[in-house]
Amino acid sequence: MSEAIAPPLILKTVDGITIVTFRGPKVGAEAREELYSLVETQGNRKLILNFENVRFLSSAPIGMLVNLMNKAASAGGLVRFCRLDPDVQEIMRLTRVEGLFSIFANEQDARDSFLSL
Repeated sequence: MSEAIAPPLILKTVDGITIVTFRGPKVGAEAREELYSLVETQGNRKLILNFENVRFLSSAPIGMLVNLMNKAASAGGLVRFCRLDPDVQEIMRLTRVEGLFSIFANEQDARDSFLSL
């Protein structure tokens, strides 16, 4: 019998905010459709992406994250990031996309940012 493959994302909802935690050390293509579906199909308008397990980010996932933010914005939603590893944040800085994202130290700070809207 084959082993079940764990989904790439862990989802929970707190106060109407969908919190997405990446399960593995990399953000892979397998997460793309599930992330896009949260906005396009499921109608989530407030997303927090928790990167606590992510240790590496390449250009393809960065492009996917930019697309997710654009999809959310087009639908009247917002995406926040939290718990970025210093190396991941440095990759974002070097690729000059860090300023496109709202990045918070922890999940609570990201959730609180939705209250000030």
